[in-house]
Amino acid sequence: MAEDKVMLPSGSGGLVRFNEDNSSAIQIKPEMVIVLLLLVIGFEAILRLI
Repeated sequence: MAEDKVMLPSGSGGLVRFNEDNSSAIQIKPEMVIVLLLLVIGFEAILRLI
């Protein structure tokens, strides 16, 4: 039974690429995300003090 296997060569060498085109309409730098989070945290702290 084990002799009936068909061995096919791998077409991509074991490397599979998904979604190479990573161009999105919205591009946000990581620094901008951190700044926005700090602003939200500061705004929340100010609202709790009022």
